[in-house]
Amino acid sequence: MNILLKRVLDRLVRTGNLRVTGPKGTAVVFGDGSGEPVHMHIKTAHAERAITFDPMLAVPEAYMDGELDILEGGVLGVMRIAFQNMGSGGIDATWSKA
Repeated sequence: MNILLKRVLDRLVRTGNLRVTGPKGTAVVFGDGSGEPVHMHIKTAHAERAITFDPMLAVPEAYMDGELDILEGGVLGVMRIAFQNMGSGGIDATWSKA
């Protein structure tokens, strides 16, 4: 997994149980392990780069383009983790702190 993406997700995902597998097959777990597990597989380096720099746009785009699979937890699980980790300023404020 791209070191920048790992750093971004480390700072953003404080609660929940998110496993992300990168295009090279390396899996990293983020969050405190609480809640239902969610597992995303980023299939391409292109999607990995895009998610690093604009996750709010790139995650749904990569999913729709087939460059990202949600192997466990489904779309609802991904949304749940995103909302659990939002600050009081909303998701955009949270992502901008990464």
